[in-house]
Amino acid sequence: MQIAIIGAGKMAKAYISVAQSLNFNIVGLHSRTFETAKSLSCTIGCKAYQSIEELYNHTKADIVINTCSELAILKVCKEIFKYPWICLLEKPIGINHKESLEIKILAEDSGSKCFVA
Repeated sequence: MQIAIIGAGKMAKAYISVAQSLNFNIVGLHSRTFETAKSLSCTIGCKAYQSIEELYNHTKADIVINTCSELAILKVCKEIFKYPWICLLEKPIGINHKESLEIKILAEDSGSKCFVA
């Protein structure tokens, strides 16, 4: 399985550690701040990408793990649901119930295979 990671904070590092221990191949990383993504990607031996579109188009990852904050999750979900990868979203899903429902509807409407950690 090819895995792409969105985010470069503590949760991203935790998922990377688990994925590596299970011998999954991390093929790319994207974060709000490219320099942070680039720094982390160098430590794990993958490439950093400046956009989610570029991340998908260059890696064709099977799975994307979204570790961004709840403040950014709606915006990021609108992008990741455009692509046919399996999506794992780190909780919480949205900043409130209304936003959580919006993300759920976006996932359903796009046909995304979406799961919540």
